[in-house]
Amino acid sequence: MDFKVESLSFFLQQVNFSYSFEPFLFNTPKHLSLQNCKDSYVLWGEKDGKIYLLFNLFIERKYGLSPYQMAFGGIEGVESLHYEEILSFIEFIISFCNNQSLEKLKITHYPFSYNTKISHITTQILLSKGFQIYKSELTHFIAIDHIAFGEKIHLSEKRKLKKCLQSGFIFERLDDFDVDTIYQFIADCRKRRNYPISMSLEAFKTTISLFKDQYHVFVIKSHDTIIALTVAIAINKDILYNFYPADHPDYLAYSPIVMLTKGLHQFCQKNQFKLLDLGISTDNNYPNLGLIRFKENLGSQSCLKLSFYKDFK
Repeated sequence: MDFKVESLSFFLQQVNFSYSFEPFLFNTPKHLSLQNCKDSYVLWGEKDGKIYLLFNLFIERKYGLSPYQMAFGGIEGVESLHYEEILSFIEFIISFCNNQSLEKLKITHYPFSYNTKISHITTQILLSKGFQIYKSELTHFIAIDHIAFGEKIHLSEKRKLKKCLQSGFIFERLDDFDVDTIYQFIADCRKRRNYPISMSLEAFKTTISLFKDQYHVFVIKSHDTIIALTVAIAINKDILYNFYPADHPDYLAYSPIVMLTKGLHQFCQKNQFKLLDLGISTDNNYPNLGLIRFKENLGSQSCLKLSFYKDFK
């Protein structure tokens, strides 16, 4: 396998690159270009004219970052790769960082559930090469199969779902919507729950407009009133990420997020997604016990999402 590196701007101009796997949306060149860092690179492993391994790197004041702004970067590739191929690629990355005289490299890896084999091997190699874990997050996901959502969830959530259905609430995917209204609904909810919002309105608008086929807005309505919504992102053809779930303060007694999750689960089944990512359940390494219990009651499983760093000084 040949290892190569080019600037992100060069990589964006190439139309002949062929992948042996489907990259996660956040690691595609078009999405990487949203991260607003001038000194940016793509490193990859190539074999028989196809990309088998991929890594993005942003450099700011001698600090290497992957990603610069998004939820994750990290090393991704074909699941069938051998250990020694991943090892050689990581050594190539470290060598490039040394050649750039970097002082530190930080890598935020994607959830292990996205690619379990690559995640485990990458973690072991990074730790053996002097990286340390500086953030250990717990995420939850629902494995998508033929089993109905209602058969997976806890009795308490079944009661909440029944209450929503009996109240006449409906689930919809919005094809035409006012971006400002959707953003404000999310921002108000996150402020109420003391959660930060990771995107500005301007960035939200830009991203939605550029990735209309990957960013979906789903809502729960009571008549014409939106009582819950989420922005869900198609990370690739197998993974749907429940990115920004939010609910209306006047309808909390109904727990409409349960019905919203049911709708997402059905959307995944209909569109052949294999995994519904419910997002992280920790805050700076501290568990949100209520959130963890809620997600477990929705029939989810847990996995790790790790962030690494290495000092080169």
